[in-house]
Amino acid sequence: MHPLFSFFMALLPTAHAVVLDTTGGAAVAGMWATICSFLPYCDMGATFPAFFACKVSDFFFVMISGVAVCAITYGGIKMMAGTGQDSGYEEAKKIVMYAAIGLILAILSKTIIDYVVIDVVRDLVGSPTSSFTCSGW
Repeated sequence: MHPLFSFFMALLPTAHAVVLDTTGGAAVAGMWATICSFLPYCDMGATFPAFFACKVSDFFFVMISGVAVCAITYGGIKMMAGTGQDSGYEEAKKIVMYAAIGLILAILSKTIIDYVVIDVVRDLVGSPTSSFTCSGW
C-alpha cells in the first residue's frame, strides 16, 4: 500500500462504521428515514446519479437557451435599427449567427447527454426496456 494513502487512512476515524454496525438495522433505517424526510427524490436508488445528470443538463440547457434567445432578439433589433450602417448590421449578423450556433450546440449536447444517461441506466437496471427517461421529471 502506498505510504501516503496509509497515512491518510490512519487519520480518518472509523467510529461511525462501528457504531452503525453495533446498533443494527433499525438504527440505520431510522437514520435514512430522517434523511429522506427532508430530501426530495431520496428513494430513487441506483437511478439517482442519472436523475441528477438529467437535472443538471436540463438546468444548463434552459440557461443557455434563454441567453441564446435573448441574444438573437438583441441581434435582430440591432439589425433592424442599424440598416443604414454596414458595421452595425454586420455586428448584429454575427451576434445572431453565434447565438444560433450556441443554441444548436446546446440542443445537440442535451440530446447526447440524455442518450448516454438513459443508456447507462438501462445497463445498471439490467433491462433493455427500462422506462427511465430524462424528460417528465
